[in-house]
Amino acid sequence: NILEVKCTKCNNWFIPKVLQVYERIRSLYGKNYGEQRFYCSDECKHNCPLYHYPTNIEIRKMNNSTNNSEPYYTQQEYHIFRTFVLERDNYICQYCGKLAEHVHHERPQKLEPFFSLDPDLAWSVCSECHYKKGHKKDTECNIIKIANKEC
Repeated sequence: NILEVKCTKCNNWFIPKVLQVYERIRSLYGKNYGEQRFYCSDECKHNCPLYHYPTNIEIRKMNNSTNNSEPYYTQQEYHIFRTFVLERDNYICQYCGKLAEHVHHERPQKLEPFFSLDPDLAWSVCSECHYKKGHKKDTECNIIKIANKEC
């Protein structure tokens, strides 16, 4: 009872079973292609649109692809991900409580693209907070400049 996680579907906190944690760790380290998301119940798991939908890590491993010029996800995959995160957060900005229009990634997509469709690392934000909290103007040190080693 040390670890508490959020359910991918309903966003409720729960204590996962040891096997769930073990399988998630194995998936993240590339040891298997099993489900790497946490669900509080079988009902949430089977009603989740992301359940058994291959992650971008799995897709690239299945294709044995390491070419960085290939996209990490399709527009359809991103649309499913974006819709899921906005609905999970009830279209409410997680910073200020206004209407959310964007999905913000905790880990920058350009620096850590394998996590770009992980709903555990994303939250809904309004336009103002999205750019105020997470993105800088082109003149400042921003993610694009960091990725291109310009800062």
